[in-house]
Amino acid sequence: MTIISVGMRFSWWVVVFTVALAAPAIGAAETATVNWAEQIAKAKAAYRPLAETDLAARRGELAAAISRLDARLQQDGENGARWRRYLKLQQLQDELKQPKPSATVLGQAYQRLTSGYDGLWLVCFADVRHSLLRYLQTSGSLAGTDFKQSYEQALDQLGRQLADYSARPDAELAWQIALTLRLLQDLGQAPELIEVARGQFHRPNLRIAVSRRMIARNVEGEVVDDVMPVHDCILKSTVIGRGVTNGRKLLTLIADDNRAVIETVFQGTTHSKTTAYQGPVAVFSDGVTQLSAGKRIYLSESGVDAAPAEARAQTSTTFTGMCAPRLLERIAWKKAYKQKGAAEYVAARLAEQKLKRRVESEGAEAIAKLQDGFEGRFRRPLHDYGMMPELLKFSSNPEAMRITALMADRYQLAAAADPPAPAEGDLVVQIHESLVNNVGHLLLSGMTMREESLRSWATERMKLKLDPPPADSEPVAVAFPATMAPVAVEFDRDEIAIIIRGERIYKNDELISRKLKSVDIKARYQIRRDGGTPRLVRQGDVQVLPTGYKPGEGKPLSAEVVLVRNALKAHLERAFRAERALDIDLESEGRAAGRLNAVDARSADGWLIVSWRLAASEPSATVASAAD
Repeated sequence: MTIISVGMRFSWWVVVFTVALAAPAIGAAETATVNWAEQIAKAKAAYRPLAETDLAARRGELAAAISRLDARLQQDGENGARWRRYLKLQQLQDELKQPKPSATVLGQAYQRLTSGYDGLWLVCFADVRHSLLRYLQTSGSLAGTDFKQSYEQALDQLGRQLADYSARPDAELAWQIALTLRLLQDLGQAPELIEVARGQFHRPNLRIAVSRRMIARNVEGEVVDDVMPVHDCILKSTVIGRGVTNGRKLLTLIADDNRAVIETVFQGTTHSKTTAYQGPVAVFSDGVTQLSAGKRIYLSESGVDAAPAEARAQTSTTFTGMCAPRLLERIAWKKAYKQKGAAEYVAARLAEQKLKRRVESEGAEAIAKLQDGFEGRFRRPLHDYGMMPELLKFSSNPEAMRITALMADRYQLAAAADPPAPAEGDLVVQIHESLVNNVGHLLLSGMTMREESLRSWATERMKLKLDPPPADSEPVAVAFPATMAPVAVEFDRDEIAIIIRGERIYKNDELISRKLKSVDIKARYQIRRDGGTPRLVRQGDVQVLPTGYKPGEGKPLSAEVVLVRNALKAHLERAFRAERALDIDLESEGRAAGRLNAVDARSADGWLIVSWRLAASEPSATVASAAD
């Protein structure tokens, strides 16, 4: 583990794509009560003895995962060659070809895959790591003589845990249940029980709602004041002059249950003075063209898309004079009035074409940035690290854009019930504790986390702004357990409880927890709403205790625990400050882009709910342009 303090300063993409929103529930029907004793009895009756074919299947899965990783590394030049040497990939492949692969060799390979070096979080490494663990579990179970008895004992314990979790959800229980469900799945046991458990605790655990006002804050009301030349051909006449366009940009949200639809709108008027030339005749006119244009942007699980711009124009002209030979003047006036309607129609269509081109041109860069942000800073990192949500749904209505997500793998539990109703705000976040715990499991379980690795990932890949470490700070690292929850948070009773668990603690690459099986770092915050602005206030000091240690029982802490606590003290104080405001400074392209003031924060029944409102903004700027 490494401990890094993250400042409350986020780019817009972080707010939109990684903070959670208040959407209508997916599958919001009440979940039927499950008789867990009955389900456990069914699972026992459906016991299937392990066979060599199970181990052969796991060996095939592992070989395929190694082959995919090898192919990926072969494409990565010298860097890939270094990874292959470090992982001893060829030795691992050769060992798998043996009639009975050595558990020692495979165990050493697993240790290298969990060492925590930069890159080992990537899904290509994680696939090998997980496949190797499944093979070792199946091999060990097959070699045992009391597998059925162990299986039934595990089911009995699982039944009690599921009943307890149904009565009162608990982060540690959720971890233990997920671990057992994963083991059952890996060993090909109790498929019906696994599905029932997932169905009971499998509602979305992340919801985000962003108001139209917040999305529109950098667009809404922007004034356009253009002076542009006019040079057209209308009904065989050459039209030359000057047009002045005044208008405003607006943003609307379109109702759609399956994607978020954002429409940028321009509404304005062009006043023109032109001269139409045809032969020896020149007609002078004043024109007024009413303009409107819109371009729709679609956000969905698959990314960002846009529809072609649409434009509407209506032109009205008034003749102000004519220059023509005396013999032609009466005929020319008659012809001008006869063609006036047709000329206005053509002028309006030309105005629409120009407006479409302008909207497409101005929108292209913004849409490209949005696409790059969604793909490069959200979708691709989550895919690379094997953390794409099982459910990611965008929707919109005229008031807000909404995102609903479910983050859980095939074994993990999510929310069992819908969140409490939030207070109104421009940004509303409803996040269930299971999301944090599940992500912690996926990223950290069995891994060694180095401070420099996490800092690099957070700043370079996720674009987060981190508080710089003190100049005299010594880097720390933590090896997280594979059989216990590496991270556990609980949201309830207006409190946030955090536990970070490490099997081994390092400072400057030196192990400082040799005699400790595992260490828990604990912090508890209370949500305070006095003074009108919600904030987090730490309750007491950050605790560093052996796992399972209960303060107040009279047992003194060992010297090694005190050593670890002192070694981590500066890091812990920086990470778990005594008080944290919840206001957010927004950024756009590295520049300040407004502020979100927290107006309400609560935690209850596993949910953390925070609402923000935009601070008062400066008047909209005028975007002016002129052409000679």
